[in-house]
Amino acid sequence: MADPRATAGTGEPAWPGFVALWRDDALYARTFDPADPANGAQIVSCDGVPIREFLLDRLELYNFRPAEAGQWWTRPSQLFYAHAGVTRAQPRSCTFLYADSFEETRSLDWRALSRQEHTFRRDAMYGEAEPIALSEPREGIFFIGLQDFQPDADAIADYETLFEDVAARRKELLSAKALVLDLRNNQGGSSRWSERLAQLLWGESSLEARRHVSPEVHWRNSRENILHMERVAARLRQEGDAQLASWVDRVTAGMRASSKRKKPLFAQSAIGAPAPDRTSNSAIGDPATDFAAPVYVITPGYCASACLDALDLFTLYENVRLIGAPTSADSTYMDARVSDLSHGPGRVVIPIKVYVGRQRLWGEIYEPDIVMRDLDWSTQSFLNRIERDLSGAEETTRVVSGR
Repeated sequence: MADPRATAGTGEPAWPGFVALWRDDALYARTFDPADPANGAQIVSCDGVPIREFLLDRLELYNFRPAEAGQWWTRPSQLFYAHAGVTRAQPRSCTFLYADSFEETRSLDWRALSRQEHTFRRDAMYGEAEPIALSEPREGIFFIGLQDFQPDADAIADYETLFEDVAARRKELLSAKALVLDLRNNQGGSSRWSERLAQLLWGESSLEARRHVSPEVHWRNSRENILHMERVAARLRQEGDAQLASWVDRVTAGMRASSKRKKPLFAQSAIGAPAPDRTSNSAIGDPATDFAAPVYVITPGYCASACLDALDLFTLYENVRLIGAPTSADSTYMDARVSDLSHGPGRVVIPIKVYVGRQRLWGEIYEPDIVMRDLDWSTQSFLNRIERDLSGAEETTRVVSGR
């Protein structure tokens, strides 16, 4: 076996030839080489320490939040990938439990990844990155990729095309076997993309009638926060999102005016939400909708921020089932900026707005109706599982932690 210290300090990414995936309160290996006996084996310990204890200890350096179920589905894999050379946190040996109950302790062969191994690792951890588009991968089952709520200019154009397609083909969707909304790879961003989609699918008046009063949003009016918002608006314009940039300008102007009046916070209600087509929550609407086809929303373990905002909207409807992993959580403090410390090494993360009166609580997660325990999180694997559910093979009930 190669000496793991050989890659330390080289700056070259390294891995031990497998991805570690958390399922059913245990850690499993998915190897690049499918013939490897360790493929699918349970990892029961590393460096002589039982795996749960090992993870709790080593993941402290990775801002691990063990109280959030989704964190277990995503963070352990970080210990089995070295971004810039193997560190002390990475294991040097692990004990594998095979299907025949045989245990074997292996020294880990830390080595650089090939291009194919990089792709394998990414897909094993996050699943395939489906495009932002409406497709029909199987007869009667439609699929929408929602991989990115922080779109660049090209992705913004993809969203506009998606919305046009959904509007044009809505009659087809009404009679579909199922519609799949895919949040794999979604790292949050702006909630307006999921809101526009929900309005198109279920109807704007229905959505507004069903959801509770929106929380108030307060922005902190510090000089640094105002400068940060100006940079955000400039970046959005550079990326081609002039509409959102204009709204950020309005927020920034409100923050600046409030600051001049010696007020520490600016209430966003003074200018409204970023989606220009959103109606007031005070408008009278009919909660009924004609869209009753089964909807499956794929949820990854790292789903937080605007990804959770999307679930807040989608789960207002009885025809929605969540499939995948339990999510992560967020606080009511959002839109963080990062700043270097003025004295000594280190960085500080500073949220610049706070929600007041949000229905979803601080630290609250979503549990899926269908837990996707398969190590294979490919699109085809999800479609197979959804077809089994449509045939009546699955019996589950959604549980939302804290509600």
